[in-house]
Amino acid sequence: MISRELIFYERADAPGPRRSTTRCEDGDPYTLLEILQHISRASGVVEKVRSLYIVGQTRIHIDK
Repeated sequence: MISRELIFYERADAPGPRRSTTRCEDGDPYTLLEILQHISRASGVVEKVRSLYIVGQTRIHIDK
């Protein structure tokens, strides 16, 4: 099963670890797309493969 989630970050653009502000988990990609289209203008589509590693409390995402 593939999990999908929308994570909103409201933070300074600075290096180092950062916490997410809002996290919305939803298994329906069309619902997530609808939310994103309401809050911003779509300028393209990105397809990627993500590897996820968990080290302690840290989630490490590596995208291709």
